[in-house]
Amino acid sequence: MHVTTTSCILLLWMHTLTFVKSQDNPGACTLEDFKKYHLYDGNFDISGMQASYPGGRQVKVGCNVGYSGFFKLLCVEGKWQHRGTNCQPRSCGHPGDAQFADFQLRKGDDFVFGSEVVYICHKGFQMVSRTNFRRCMAEGWDGVIPVCEAQQCPSINVPNNVNVMGDAEEATYGNVVRFSCKSSNYIMKGAREIYCDENGDWKGLEDGNPTCEVVKCEPPRIENGFVLGDIKEYNEREILNFECNLQHKRAQELPSRCTKTGDRAEWIPTPECEEIKCELTLPPLQGTTYEPAHRSRFSPGETVTVTCEERSWIGRTRTRSVETTCNEDGQWSVRPVCQEVTCIRPQDRLLSRWDASWRDETKKLGDTVRYTCISGYKRKDGVTRATCTRDGWEPNPLCEEIKCRSQQFNNADITGKIQAEYRYNDHVQYNCKRGYEGSFTLTCKEDGWDRSNECTAITGCPTTSFDRRLKVWQHGDKLYFRCEDGYKPLSKGWWGEATCVHGVWSGVESCIEEQKCREAPEIPNGEGILGNTEQHGQTQEMMFIDCNEGYSAKIEELTCRDGRWDLNGSLDDICKSNHDNCSPPPKVENAVITTCYRKQYPSGSEVTYQCRDKYTIEGNATLKCTAGEWKELNIQCILYCDQLMDESLDFRAEKKKYMTGEIIEYQCKNRAGIIGTATCQHGKWAKAIECEEKCRVPETPAGLTITTDVTDDQMKKGQHLTFACENSNHIIKGNATLECLENGQWSNPLPTCEAAQQCRTPPHLSGGRTKTWTRNTYRHNEKVEYVCDRDYGMEGGPFKTCVDGDWVGEMRCRRAQGCGRPPPLSDGDTKRSTKQLYQHNEKVEYICQRYYVMKGGPFKTCNDGEWTGEIRCLQACTVNRDDMNRHNIRFRFSRDDKLYSEHDDEIEFTCTRGRPVGTLGMRQKCEHGVIHLPTCQ
Repeated sequence: MHVTTTSCILLLWMHTLTFVKSQDNPGACTLEDFKKYHLYDGNFDISGMQASYPGGRQVKVGCNVGYSGFFKLLCVEGKWQHRGTNCQPRSCGHPGDAQFADFQLRKGDDFVFGSEVVYICHKGFQMVSRTNFRRCMAEGWDGVIPVCEAQQCPSINVPNNVNVMGDAEEATYGNVVRFSCKSSNYIMKGAREIYCDENGDWKGLEDGNPTCEVVKCEPPRIENGFVLGDIKEYNEREILNFECNLQHKRAQELPSRCTKTGDRAEWIPTPECEEIKCELTLPPLQGTTYEPAHRSRFSPGETVTVTCEERSWIGRTRTRSVETTCNEDGQWSVRPVCQEVTCIRPQDRLLSRWDASWRDETKKLGDTVRYTCISGYKRKDGVTRATCTRDGWEPNPLCEEIKCRSQQFNNADITGKIQAEYRYNDHVQYNCKRGYEGSFTLTCKEDGWDRSNECTAITGCPTTSFDRRLKVWQHGDKLYFRCEDGYKPLSKGWWGEATCVHGVWSGVESCIEEQKCREAPEIPNGEGILGNTEQHGQTQEMMFIDCNEGYSAKIEELTCRDGRWDLNGSLDDICKSNHDNCSPPPKVENAVITTCYRKQYPSGSEVTYQCRDKYTIEGNATLKCTAGEWKELNIQCILYCDQLMDESLDFRAEKKKYMTGEIIEYQCKNRAGIIGTATCQHGKWAKAIECEEKCRVPETPAGLTITTDVTDDQMKKGQHLTFACENSNHIIKGNATLECLENGQWSNPLPTCEAAQQCRTPPHLSGGRTKTWTRNTYRHNEKVEYVCDRDYGMEGGPFKTCVDGDWVGEMRCRRAQGCGRPPPLSDGDTKRSTKQLYQHNEKVEYICQRYYVMKGGPFKTCNDGEWTGEIRCLQACTVNRDDMNRHNIRFRFSRDDKLYSEHDDEIEFTCTRGRPVGTLGMRQKCEHGVIHLPTCQ
């Protein structure tokens, strides 16, 4: 009780003393005043501050644990003034990336004291660490980076006759396992492909476990036909012998064969019998009409009249109309198809070759023919083929004379007479100028000047040091070399020579030890990839074989023995072609194939064609590869028109697609009684009469120009015309843009151009000046740039522009503040030691840690009290051989055991054994410290 009483008396005495002192010293500042200061917060450490400070006293205030800053108080006439910045949370830097996981801030807005990040495993991975978070403490991030491991699926057992592609024993998330029959005489039943999902379960077993059964076909029942013989069961590839009833024929000419198609055994083609009829294409082909109409099948003896449009004809008779009869074999006496008018061989004396035989001299519309012109002439407009159009062959004319413009060089002069243009095969001689040697000749050829030589600067090659194991002898501009005993040149032979070219020795090689192998030999249909392996503690040179698509490797790798590659046979036998494959499918005009391009297509595979926009497909869109050959192609892409969409027309659309030549009738909505027709012409509608009123493009007076892209002398409602003055010293008066109105009139009268007034000397800028010397007068649109004096910052500007006699452009120079120490950079630092105070516009240069890539920067600039300039250090990637061994991969090219790869660098991998699985490609990019490794099985 005595101690408490004493303490209270002491505190009362100190308060009274402070009050008395403050009364005695009215210019003093107190701790209580600082607590009420507008910048005060709980991040300051005020435990060491006194209760009161006299006027003029300067006090440094520290920060609590976990915070940093530089803050000073100055007592001026009883009030606190400050210098520096508030206490800010200390930065912990990047918390670290976890493989197969992402992280996010769970507490705080940045990686500073008090913040917390939580790690979340990627899909298909599970957390194996005890904690999944890290906290930013005063001494940095606590704990360690969490670890995520992939989910694993149970092993799969399959019968012995099933081939397994992939790891069915220890598969993890994302792994794919495919099944196929080991023998081609078996059919796959059940699942063909399964994959390990994110929960460690196999997906794809819904159809049952994979099994293989022998390919067998049963005799089919054929309507209007019968099977010959008494065979109960057919083996694969056996042919079915059957016949059709009277007045019927086989629907397919090809023999029906027992064929394995996917997971079934079927008769291909299907054995069918159909009634003998003559077929017509309905609806008719473009430009074709039939009489009688609306029928497609006719019996033998019946006739049909076929009529073509004016610009088409019957191919054999070349007449517009013909009568054709159905024969007993189901064929027409005259093929009832209209064809486009054709083009005949041109009679042009300038043609030297026309790549079309005399038997096939006529070509259909759109057909092209390769041709060449006589000497001195070339194909017009750079085309390589002539095209048959309705107006004859294009381009027209086919050939034009070859001419070359005179060519000038800085290091050479023309000898003889100089001409503006030269004809084909004309030669122009050039002599090189002083300081250069040689002469050369230019020859006028079809593609321009053909240069035979060039001038070279007169230099000599230095005899600098070469490979220390290389012995050299110089003779004139030649250098002869060989390797010391026990070594050999890298490429071939035991000696070589180099030539002095533009001051550099060209052809000098390096030496390698005799027992080492030279460069990888050229592998037909593949390539050799150099690498090393460890055998009995020694490094062994290896060459891994990578065959092209459609070829398989007979041997996977070659070994270097006594300085030679152990080929074990001929190079031609290493990569062998796969059998029964088809080459790429044939091209169809105006169509694409919906599957990816391949060099080889296995027998039984299919491709599907798809027409481009505005084209419709005719025929079977799917093509199949059978025994190395594509089934006969019967596909066409026909151009059509969409429904006519025009708000100014009144008509009835009967269908969504119209073919070329089809006509519809319409009536103008705003012009009563006006009726017109629209014709579909190659995907576009051609209207005989325009319904809407149009504005006529006016003729512009001198000095005024139209800047709008105008393609016609009339414009539609809502379109605009924009005008500008041709003379830059003139300004436009009136509306520069006119709109076409519904009544066919422009919204405003034509503008005019008048000479703009000049400006006097530009105005003075307080705290700044013009960047260059000023003049008494300035032209319209001329600019003047301003800069602020040292320690001043500019707001607005920096240009003022002369506009019709007035200076336009707002700017102001005001005194700028300095900056404290520059901010820290995560994974980097300043290039030099820093100061406590920096002037306005002063710069500080930063650098990143080794292998880190800088984005932005490298400078931060003091700008009116704040540091400006964005800088980031992007993290590097690390890949070691243990990681690659787990994925069965190696580097595509030789690298170190431990690789550091910068951000955005790409690394190419290849399989050590097996084939790639999953969706990751073999070329991967380092992105922000993470690189994903592909997997091979």
